[in-house]
Amino acid sequence: MLKKVAKIKYLVIILLITILAVIFYLNSGKKEQKISSSVVSALSETNNTDNFDKADKVRQFKFPEDSGAHTKFQTEWWYYTGNLEDQNKNHYGFQLTFFRRSLNAKLIQGQSKWRTNQLYFAHFTVSDIKNDKFYFNERFSRGDSNLSGVKTKPFEVWLEDWSVKEENGYIRIKANNSPVFIDLKTQPLKPLVLEGDKGLSHKSAENASYYYSQTRLKTDGIISISDQKFNVTGISWLDREWSTSALSKNQTGWDWFSLQSKDGREIMIYQLRLKNGQIDPFSSGTLIEKNGQSIHLKKEDFL
Repeated sequence: MLKKVAKIKYLVIILLITILAVIFYLNSGKKEQKISSSVVSALSETNNTDNFDKADKVRQFKFPEDSGAHTKFQTEWWYYTGNLEDQNKNHYGFQLTFFRRSLNAKLIQGQSKWRTNQLYFAHFTVSDIKNDKFYFNERFSRGDSNLSGVKTKPFEVWLEDWSVKEENGYIRIKANNSPVFIDLKTQPLKPLVLEGDKGLSHKSAENASYYYSQTRLKTDGIISISDQKFNVTGISWLDREWSTSALSKNQTGWDWFSLQSKDGREIMIYQLRLKNGQIDPFSSGTLIEKNGQSIHLKKEDFL
């Protein structure tokens, strides 16, 4: 009899745990849905963007100033990707991206280094093609107290010990996420490309961003995986973009692609997804010839 009661109690406990697990799962789904919705909202025209500057006309790009932060705009990023190989012809991919986000347009007053309205976050990935391994991590930090930030002269963007920094005429890319580590140097092989209309990239009738790229960066350095170091060489790509809104009410997101061909040409394409499942007519891209000349692509050129 005691064994039977104990068995019943055990089954009741298992049932309660199962019910709690289902409730937690359902609530987690709701939470993820809310988070997803909030991300879309943050990048949409419905978000409160009062007092921020807008990308609404063609402008003159200036360097090195435009390598740095544009805090009068709400969002921007420095997006590095690359394809590399070691001395044994093993292939690797990497991505190191830094994002800056203004929480509001108010100027923060006070002497405390902890007072800031700037948020930085970063994504770091390494693909080990031979061993079919993909490593990734992300970080977040306030934009002050030397935890993260951007400098213009010399250029540097960093979040803790992840950084992209100008050194002696090249750009050095460093990030450590055990068991992977990269230390790379890049130099441009082709002129800078102003995307869209002279750097003004329209995402809808209401929204646009300022957007330029370096589509062919000679790259060499070290990739370390599980304490094994590999000398690598290859080609990288920089995408630079800043704006105050990126999505319209009827848009849900976008897909971005870049290709670097062996004949010296590159192509960038992005397609904007609509809520009805269709592709937005504002989807576009750029074909960059061997000599650096760029050709703007409309949606009908590739879809």
